[in-house]
Amino acid sequence: MYSYKKTALTVITFTLILSVILILIYYRSNKTVKDKYILKEYNGTVALFENDDILSVYDEIVISTFPSADRQRFSEGIQVNSPEDALKIIEDYDG
Repeated sequence: MYSYKKTALTVITFTLILSVILILIYYRSNKTVKDKYILKEYNGTVALFENDDILSVYDEIVISTFPSADRQRFSEGIQVNSPEDALKIIEDYDG
């Protein structure tokens, strides 16, 4: 009977540890989704969004002067990892 209790305890412990790991993975992946930076067309220019909040508007950029493929990319939104990465892209279009 002792080995049954030990096996049950091992299974319960393993299940709890696995549950905690899965919960941590879930919350970590949701945080990644929350911290998205998107460069997107905004009122004829380009803005950097974090989730739904506007972080920066680049008024010096005029979308209508872009080739159609670039206008399409900015219309759909360009995901970047950081505001610094966004600036690198903006510098390419700002000359």
